[in-house]
Amino acid sequence: MATLKNSSIFLQPASNVAARGRDNYSLYGVLRTKPGRADSPPTLSMSCSDKIARWNFLGIQGSLGSQFLCPIYIDNIVIGEVPQDMRETVREDCERALWKRLENLDR
Repeated sequence: MATLKNSSIFLQPASNVAARGRDNYSLYGVLRTKPGRADSPPTLSMSCSDKIARWNFLGIQGSLGSQFLCPIYIDNIVIGEVPQDMRETVREDCERALWKRLENLDR
């Protein structure tokens, strides 16, 4: 996805600033907010990939639930109708977006 969505060059944001949708999509450590369209009003919602990455770190029960339950992690994600010639790129980008960017964090 980073390969597909990084269509423009943006200045690197400060570490405490959220980026809109596809801005700086390939950078690690950037919180992307919804919606991705620059012509729509910004929201405080996290992007879908940021939400799934959070679940991969905390578990789908969230931080409050983890005080009472063992973490429940996502094992597989199914993405439909990806053209054959794009599957490897999509797989690599999903791995990067959903878990590899969390490798250096302590649980």
